[in-house]
Amino acid sequence: MRAKEFINENQTGSLQPGVADALPSTVALPDLKSQDPYEQYRFGLALASARAKKEGETEYDSESDFGEDMVIASYSKEEEETLKMALKLYGKNNARKTISAGGSKEAPDTYTQSPVQPQPKVTRKK
Repeated sequence: MRAKEFINENQTGSLQPGVADALPSTVALPDLKSQDPYEQYRFGLALASARAKKEGETEYDSESDFGEDMVIASYSKEEEETLKMALKLYGKNNARKTISAGGSKEAPDTYTQSPVQPQPKVTRKK
């Protein structure tokens, strides 16, 4: 079935009556543009957290700290150098802001040793 067979934009509604009757509650959101993946993602988060927020189980932030900004993690000096070269090569809209400086380590409250003590080696008689 082709879209033109069930979408008719020249009449009063956007769907033909027979098709509209067959759909469950369907809503168009004209202020949320489907061309922006980040906006789709943020609205998806709102859908996912709406009931939990109503129950007081969580908070919802309409924007993240970085919004639509690209974030890149460099795991080596070579990757950092490659990023700098790529930004220079790209030439436009290439501002950068360091948010975490080198070296990855566990948070202080992370356990790095197993709570299970090693067992002594058992020797059996032959």
